[in-house]
Amino acid sequence: MMKSILNDGPAATPVLFLDIDGVMNTSAFALANHSGLIFRTESVISLNRILTESGCRVVISSSWRREPRINLGAIFETQGVAKFRACLAGITPDLSNEECCNRGDEIEAWLSKERFTGRLAILDDDPIMGPFDLWHCRTDESKGLTTEVANRVIAMLVYGPVYREGALI
Repeated sequence: MMKSILNDGPAATPVLFLDIDGVMNTSAFALANHSGLIFRTESVISLNRILTESGCRVVISSSWRREPRINLGAIFETQGVAKFRACLAGITPDLSNEECCNRGDEIEAWLSKERFTGRLAILDDDPIMGPFDLWHCRTDESKGLTTEVANRVIAMLVYGPVYREGALI
């Protein structure tokens, strides 16, 4: 049975909303790489640290979630994120066909559906997070997830502000 992450306030399992392009890889890395690796080594090491040190669950917010043929659990584990399937809590809904929706709106829809209360972080290279800027740990798309960004994510997931229906606790 999956551990509940709902309505537990500060004691809830923290949630990491994870983008892939610009976080786990970069366009320059993808073009230059011929070894079969999809993700940058530093990004994999940093994500493993985040998962271990924060104990968070992961919600995929990347556009990769829209591709039904992609097995994200297998990809992450093949690339070296050993605990990924055990940490996966779901994917954000696809609101790309809705008028005026961005990634922040999709995250808000997931939080509302799950009635989530707790600590969260958003790891993304997209600058537009709307009301979630406080929880946004933005990566530089040319560098991806670095040790410095991972440190901010861990601090946010362990000590950061608690989310409840769009408000801070």
